[in-house]
Amino acid sequence: MLEENFISIKKRLLLNLINEVTKEFDELSKNPKYKIVKPSIPILWFGNVEKYFKSEVKIITVGINPSCMEFKKNKKLNQYDITFRFPDYIAKCTPSLYLAYNNYFKENPYKKWFNENFKNVLEKFNASYYENQKFPNIAIHTDIASQYATYPRWGKLGKNVKEELTKRGIKNWHKLMEILEPDVILFSSNATQYVKEINKDLKKLFQVYILFLDLRK
Repeated sequence: MLEENFISIKKRLLLNLINEVTKEFDELSKNPKYKIVKPSIPILWFGNVEKYFKSEVKIITVGINPSCMEFKKNKKLNQYDITFRFPDYIAKCTPSLYLAYNNYFKENPYKKWFNENFKNVLEKFNASYYENQKFPNIAIHTDIASQYATYPRWGKLGKNVKEELTKRGIKNWHKLMEILEPDVILFSSNATQYVKEINKDLKKLFQVYILFLDLRK
């Protein structure tokens, strides 16, 4: 009963944050300078957050921002579709976003990126994004610089646009971390400017082990 109450409280907090970020997303999407993919949705996390809360070790992985590939059926065409990877999404319905995030790895995940970046290291922690792998820990993925997919991709955006999105994205990410309270954070990027932002304030709030991965070939 205590566990159910705990998850119920966390769910309510996450739904409130989804509402907040969706309002920001809707506002920014109206301005073409931000290059936000249309149609798309804000993505606060990927993976089953309720199984994450029940894990022996709560593990978060961190990237920069969601790929535009999350909304493409064909990588050669600039045609986007939300339900390709998020079939549970219903327009203007916050609970459906919560469900769509949780079911991401059950439906049609962008396996190539997630497997190349985190699969092996997650297994060292007896963890996986996939619930059918029978690891005791279910990890979820987040993005620190922005929760919004863009095209052109992040590296090709203008400096001012990236700075504006990052200011908002980091704020959203830290709000999410306060709710998720991870035991372990795994960061995969060569973008060292975000390292201090991941460290910022987290250890003041709760004990967390942070590992920065250099996955350059």
